[in-house]
Amino acid sequence: MITLINVFTVEPANQQRLADLLTRATDDFVSRAPGFLSATLHRSLDGSKVTMYAQWRSAEDYEAMRRDPGPLPFLQEALTIARFEPGIYEIARQFVPAGNTRPAAMTQAELSDRYRAYIACLNAQDWRRLGDFVDDDVRYNGEAVGLRGYRAMLERDFREIPDLAFKIALLIAEPPRIAARLAFDCTPRGRFLGLDVAGRRVAFTENVFYEFQAGKIAAVWSVIDKAAIEAQIGVDG
Repeated sequence: MITLINVFTVEPANQQRLADLLTRATDDFVSRAPGFLSATLHRSLDGSKVTMYAQWRSAEDYEAMRRDPGPLPFLQEALTIARFEPGIYEIARQFVPAGNTRPAAMTQAELSDRYRAYIACLNAQDWRRLGDFVDDDVRYNGEAVGLRGYRAMLERDFREIPDLAFKIALLIAEPPRIAARLAFDCTPRGRFLGLDVAGRRVAFTENVFYEFQAGKIAAVWSVIDKAAIEAQIGVDG
Protein backbone atom coordinates (compact mmCIF):
# COMPACT_ATOMS: atom_id res chain seq x y z
CA MET A 1 0.00 0.00 0.00
CA ILE A 2 1.19 3.53 -0.78
CA THR A 3 0.03 6.92 0.46
CA LEU A 4 -0.28 9.91 -1.85
CA ILE A 5 -0.25 13.36 -0.22
CA ASN A 6 -0.98 16.38 -2.41
CA VAL A 7 -0.66 19.81 -0.84
CA PHE A 8 -2.32 22.61 -2.85
CA THR A 9 -1.56 26.27 -2.17
CA VAL A 10 -4.46 28.54 -3.08
CA GLU A 11 -5.83 32.02 -2.45
CA PRO A 12 -8.37 31.86 0.39
CA ALA A 13 -11.10 33.15 -1.94
CA ASN A 14 -10.61 30.06 -4.13
CA GLN A 15 -10.20 27.43 -1.42
CA GLN A 16 -13.79 26.14 -1.58
CA ARG A 17 -13.77 26.14 -5.40
CA LEU A 18 -10.61 24.02 -5.34
CA ALA A 19 -12.09 21.64 -2.74
CA ASP A 20 -15.20 21.24 -4.91
CA LEU A 21 -13.12 20.43 -8.01
CA LEU A 22 -11.10 17.78 -6.14
CA THR A 23 -14.28 16.32 -4.67
CA ARG A 24 -15.92 15.99 -8.10
CA ALA A 25 -12.80 14.42 -9.63
CA THR A 26 -12.54 11.92 -6.78
CA ASP A 27 -16.24 11.04 -6.61
CA ASP A 28 -16.74 10.71 -10.37
CA PHE A 29 -13.47 9.08 -11.46
CA VAL A 30 -10.65 8.50 -8.97
CA SER A 31 -12.71 6.49 -6.45
CA ARG A 32 -13.77 4.10 -9.23
CA ALA A 33 -10.21 3.33 -10.34
CA PRO A 34 -8.76 -0.15 -9.64
CA GLY A 35 -6.50 -0.11 -6.61
CA PHE A 36 -8.06 2.97 -4.98
CA LEU A 37 -8.49 2.39 -1.24
CA SER A 38 -9.50 5.67 0.40
CA ALA A 39 -8.99 9.43 0.37
CA THR A 40 -9.47 12.28 2.82
CA LEU A 41 -9.70 15.95 1.81
CA HIS A 42 -8.41 18.61 4.22
CA ARG A 43 -8.78 22.41 4.24
CA SER A 44 -6.44 24.65 6.23
CA LEU A 45 -8.13 27.00 8.67
CA ASP A 46 -6.37 30.05 7.18
CA GLY A 47 -7.78 29.24 3.73
CA SER A 48 -4.41 28.98 1.99
CA LYS A 49 -4.05 25.21 1.68
CA VAL A 50 -6.05 22.17 0.52
CA THR A 51 -4.50 18.75 1.14
CA MET A 52 -5.59 15.41 -0.27
CA TYR A 53 -4.46 12.29 1.61
CA ALA A 54 -5.12 9.15 -0.46
CA GLN A 55 -4.18 5.48 -0.13
CA TRP A 56 -3.65 3.17 -3.10
CA ARG A 57 -2.96 -0.53 -3.38
CA SER A 58 0.21 0.17 -5.38
CA ALA A 59 2.10 2.90 -7.23
CA GLU A 60 1.22 1.13 -10.48
CA ASP A 61 -2.51 1.49 -9.74
CA TYR A 62 -2.05 5.18 -9.04
CA GLU A 63 -0.10 5.73 -12.27
CA ALA A 64 -2.78 3.88 -14.24
CA MET A 65 -5.39 6.27 -12.84
CA ARG A 66 -3.23 9.23 -13.86
CA ARG A 67 -3.47 8.05 -17.48
CA ASP A 68 -7.28 8.13 -17.35
CA PRO A 69 -8.48 11.27 -19.22
CA GLY A 70 -11.66 11.46 -17.10
CA PRO A 71 -10.41 13.53 -14.14
CA LEU A 72 -8.04 15.63 -16.28
CA PRO A 73 -10.41 18.60 -16.87
CA PHE A 74 -10.96 18.98 -13.11
CA LEU A 75 -7.24 18.89 -12.39
CA GLN A 76 -6.44 21.31 -15.20
CA GLU A 77 -8.97 23.78 -13.83
CA ALA A 78 -7.55 23.29 -10.34
CA LEU A 79 -4.09 24.24 -11.59
CA THR A 80 -5.42 27.57 -12.86
CA ILE A 81 -6.14 28.65 -9.28
CA ALA A 82 -3.57 26.69 -7.25
CA ARG A 83 -0.10 25.18 -7.28
CA PHE A 84 0.57 21.84 -5.68
CA GLU A 85 3.33 19.67 -4.27
CA PRO A 86 2.62 15.95 -4.77
CA GLY A 87 4.41 13.17 -2.93
CA ILE A 88 4.17 9.39 -2.67
CA TYR A 89 4.87 7.95 0.79
CA GLU A 90 4.91 4.73 2.74
CA ILE A 91 4.07 4.52 6.44
CA ALA A 92 7.31 4.49 8.43
CA ARG A 93 5.83 4.40 11.91
CA GLN A 94 2.60 5.15 13.75
CA PHE A 95 2.53 6.81 17.18
CA VAL A 96 0.05 6.82 20.05
CA PRO A 97 -0.22 9.10 23.10
CA ALA A 98 2.57 8.52 25.64
CA GLY A 99 1.67 5.81 28.12
CA ASN A 100 -1.13 4.48 25.95
CA THR A 101 -0.55 0.94 24.71
CA ARG A 102 -3.46 1.11 22.27
CA PRO A 103 -3.94 3.31 19.20
CA ALA A 104 -6.18 6.33 19.76
CA ALA A 105 -9.85 5.71 19.04
CA MET A 106 -10.78 6.41 15.43
CA THR A 107 -13.15 9.20 14.50
CA GLN A 108 -16.28 8.49 12.46
CA ALA A 109 -14.52 9.68 9.29
CA GLU A 110 -11.42 7.58 9.99
CA LEU A 111 -13.51 4.49 10.73
CA SER A 112 -15.53 5.01 7.52
CA ASP A 113 -12.33 5.37 5.49
CA ARG A 114 -10.91 2.28 7.14
CA TYR A 115 -14.01 0.26 6.26
CA ARG A 116 -14.05 1.47 2.65
CA ALA A 117 -10.41 0.42 2.35
CA TYR A 118 -11.38 -3.01 3.70
CA ILE A 119 -14.14 -3.34 1.08
CA ALA A 120 -11.65 -2.31 -1.63
CA CYS A 121 -9.31 -5.04 -0.35
CA LEU A 122 -12.10 -7.62 -0.72
CA ASN A 123 -13.05 -6.50 -4.23
CA ALA A 124 -9.39 -6.67 -5.27
CA GLN A 125 -9.12 -10.13 -3.65
CA ASP A 126 -5.87 -8.90 -2.11
CA TRP A 127 -5.78 -11.64 0.52
CA ARG A 128 -2.22 -10.83 1.58
CA ARG A 129 -3.51 -7.56 3.03
CA LEU A 130 -6.63 -8.94 4.68
CA GLY A 131 -4.79 -9.10 8.00
CA ASP A 132 -4.32 -5.33 7.84
CA PHE A 133 -8.07 -4.98 8.37
CA VAL A 134 -9.19 -8.16 10.17
CA ASP A 135 -8.10 -9.28 13.63
CA ASP A 136 -6.34 -12.64 14.04
CA ASP A 137 -9.10 -13.77 16.42
CA VAL A 138 -12.09 -12.42 14.49
CA ARG A 139 -15.53 -13.83 15.28
CA TYR A 140 -18.23 -14.29 12.63
CA ASN A 141 -21.87 -14.55 13.75
CA GLY A 142 -20.68 -15.56 17.19
CA GLU A 143 -18.22 -18.22 15.99
CA ALA A 144 -14.47 -17.87 16.53
CA VAL A 145 -13.31 -18.39 12.93
CA GLY A 146 -10.01 -16.51 13.16
CA LEU A 147 -8.31 -14.72 10.30
CA ARG A 148 -7.52 -17.96 8.46
CA GLY A 149 -11.13 -19.13 8.57
CA TYR A 150 -12.42 -15.70 7.60
CA ARG A 151 -10.12 -15.61 4.59
CA ALA A 152 -11.12 -19.15 3.58
CA MET A 153 -14.79 -18.14 3.72
CA LEU A 154 -14.18 -15.13 1.44
CA GLU A 155 -12.04 -17.10 -1.01
CA ARG A 156 -14.79 -19.73 -1.24
CA ASP A 157 -17.36 -17.02 -1.94
CA PHE A 158 -15.31 -15.68 -4.84
CA ARG A 159 -14.77 -19.18 -6.24
CA GLU A 160 -18.48 -19.91 -6.16
CA ILE A 161 -19.46 -16.43 -7.40
CA PRO A 162 -16.79 -15.33 -9.92
CA ASP A 163 -18.43 -11.92 -10.53
CA LEU A 164 -18.89 -11.18 -6.82
CA ALA A 165 -18.43 -7.50 -5.93
CA PHE A 166 -19.16 -5.73 -2.65
CA LYS A 167 -20.99 -2.41 -3.04
CA ILE A 168 -21.74 -0.20 -0.06
CA ALA A 169 -25.37 0.93 -0.24
CA LEU A 170 -25.55 2.37 3.28
CA LEU A 171 -22.85 3.00 5.86
CA ILE A 172 -23.16 4.26 9.43
CA ALA A 173 -20.02 4.66 11.54
CA GLU A 174 -20.31 4.92 15.30
CA PRO A 175 -16.83 4.07 16.67
CA PRO A 176 -15.94 1.37 17.41
CA ARG A 177 -18.79 -0.08 15.29
CA ILE A 178 -19.90 0.00 11.67
CA ALA A 179 -23.37 -0.77 10.36
CA ALA A 180 -23.48 -1.41 6.61
CA ARG A 181 -25.97 -2.46 3.99
CA LEU A 182 -24.12 -4.16 1.15
CA ALA A 183 -25.67 -4.61 -2.29
CA PHE A 184 -24.88 -7.49 -4.64
CA ASP A 185 -25.79 -8.20 -8.26
CA CYS A 186 -24.06 -11.42 -9.24
CA THR A 187 -24.24 -14.92 -10.70
CA PRO A 188 -23.58 -17.80 -8.28
CA ARG A 189 -22.41 -20.92 -10.13
CA GLY A 190 -24.47 -23.56 -8.33
CA ARG A 191 -26.13 -23.64 -4.93
CA PHE A 192 -26.06 -20.51 -2.81
CA LEU A 193 -27.45 -20.31 0.73
CA GLY A 194 -28.95 -23.73 0.11
CA LEU A 195 -30.79 -22.48 -3.00
CA ASP A 196 -30.33 -23.91 -6.48
CA VAL A 197 -29.40 -20.64 -8.19
CA ALA A 198 -27.50 -22.52 -10.91
CA GLY A 199 -25.95 -19.64 -12.81
CA ARG A 200 -28.91 -17.28 -12.68
CA ARG A 201 -28.21 -13.62 -11.98
CA VAL A 202 -29.63 -12.45 -8.65
CA ALA A 203 -29.66 -9.16 -6.76
CA PHE A 204 -29.80 -9.08 -2.97
CA THR A 205 -28.55 -7.20 0.07
CA GLU A 206 -26.65 -8.07 3.21
CA ASN A 207 -27.00 -6.21 6.52
CA VAL A 208 -23.73 -6.38 8.44
CA PHE A 209 -22.51 -5.06 11.77
CA TYR A 210 -18.80 -4.87 12.59
CA GLU A 211 -16.94 -4.20 15.80
CA PHE A 212 -13.41 -2.83 15.52
CA GLN A 213 -10.60 -3.19 18.03
CA ALA A 214 -7.27 -1.40 17.55
CA GLY A 215 -8.25 -0.53 13.99
CA LYS A 216 -9.17 -4.08 12.95
CA ILE A 217 -12.44 -5.98 12.57
CA ALA A 218 -12.84 -8.15 15.67
CA ALA A 219 -16.45 -9.29 15.25
CA VAL A 220 -18.96 -9.51 12.38
CA TRP A 221 -22.71 -10.14 12.46
CA SER A 222 -24.27 -10.75 9.05
CA VAL A 223 -27.79 -11.35 7.72
CA ILE A 224 -28.39 -11.88 3.98
CA ASP A 225 -31.80 -11.21 2.42
CA LYS A 226 -32.40 -14.80 1.33
CA ALA A 227 -36.09 -14.11 0.63
CA ALA A 228 -35.14 -11.70 -2.17
CA ILE A 229 -33.15 -14.46 -3.88
CA GLU A 230 -35.97 -16.97 -3.45
CA ALA A 231 -38.41 -14.55 -5.10
CA GLN A 232 -36.11 -14.12 -8.10
CA ILE A 233 -35.57 -17.83 -8.73
CA GLY A 234 -39.19 -18.79 -8.11
CA VAL A 235 -38.99 -20.57 -4.76
CA ASP A 236 -42.31 -20.75 -2.93
CA GLY A 237 -42.32 -19.44 0.58
